[in-house]
Amino acid sequence: RESLQRSPGGGARTSAAAQRGAPALFERVRQYYALANEEDYRKNGQWQLDLLRIDLQLLEAHRRHAGLPDLEADGDAVDAMEAV
Repeated sequence: RESLQRSPGGGARTSAAAQRGAPALFERVRQYYALANEEDYRKNGQWQLDLLRIDLQLLEAHRRHAGLPDLEADGDAVDAMEAV
């Protein structure tokens, strides 16, 4: 888990390392939901990592509940989702 640092205003912000990993996390969300918009996951130039993680968990849970195979196991599923 990334470390949290206190910003000058007193709020917690994520580490630079966690922010660097955010684009890969966003791409994972896009694998499940091709219409995901990067602007929805950024605020004041910072990735909203908690929001990315929550959405990814929800998307994965919905996929499992629907009985669909993992995306890693079925690369064509990504193409099919983007075509919709």
